Amino acid sequence: MDGTLVPVERAPLEQDQLDQDDGNSRRGPGVLLLTLAGMLLSLISLGAILYQLFLTDDDEAADSSEFVTTVSQPGIEEGVATTAASSTTTTPSTTTPSTTTPPTTTTALPTTASTTSPRSTTTASSAASADDEPPQISGLEVDVGSTTANVSFDTNTCVNARYDYSGPTTGRHEGAGYPDARQCWTEHRAFLGEWTDKLDPGATYQLDVTVIDLEGRTATTTIDFTTSG
Repeated sequence: MDGTLVPVERAPLEQDQLDQDDGNSRRGPGVLLLTLAGMLLSLISLGAILYQLFLTDDDEAADSSEFVTTVSQPGIEEGVATTAASSTTTTPSTTTPSTTTPPTTTTALPTTASTTSPRSTTTASSAASADDEPPQISGLEVDVGSTTANVSFDTNTCVNARYDYSGPTTGRHEGAGYPDARQCWTEHRAFLGEWTDKLDPGATYQLDVTVIDLEGRTATTTIDFTTSG
């Protein structure tokens, strides 16, 4: 050997293999980034699916909840009731008028009515002391028909009431539980001729309205009325 370098030719197969390895080394970072991006998208999709399942479970749980509504049933009273200090919480029971069952039909009221102003005959119970004030009756009115008389008035305290009328016929109507004033009202209504026997057409009647409070004090007011003929 004289020390001269002799070029060596590479076989074609070896050269192609080297070129391929060189290309792969250049593409390595790009392929890695694409792989990482694909994995990230997969994780995002999985998270969205889990979130949707969680919302669906919450909606189903809300739909399956039961809500209970309590409906109170008002009792039947003589007028608009107010709660007295010593009254019980039991719903007042309905009492039947003391005479006969009211008719099922109501006579229409005429446009003209004949009544007189209430007479100032309010009296206190003899059992009350001089310092005790009896209940006060105000706004006593009677709307008349041919066989009916609708009575209305107010009181300054919670009382129970009784209605006595006299004329060609007589009758009485009492508030629920009268004379027990634990069932009491400050606005009062009574339908004579409906809750009692029918009145006579074109007849004059005297009506005595008596009220009693929780202390047993009473007051009475009188009014005259004439039914339409």
